[in-house]
Amino acid sequence: MSILLIASIPSFFLKVKVDVFLHFINIIEFFRMASSLTLDIINTFLLYIIYLIFCPILTLNPYAFAAL
Repeated sequence: MSILLIASIPSFFLKVKVDVFLHFINIIEFFRMASSLTLDIINTFLLYIIYLIFCPILTLNPYAFAAL
């Protein structure tokens, strides 16, 4: 019985190491997704600003800026 217990100790520590490693990968993946979402929001905002600037210019309407 004690031989089985001793033989299972290394596999237990290997499982703990894998679980800890996967936990850190999940944390890294969460921050990667969060930063990606932040960049999407910033890019959307910048595209909206570009739209506000260039749409009145492209329509060649002198009164278009008054609508802003």
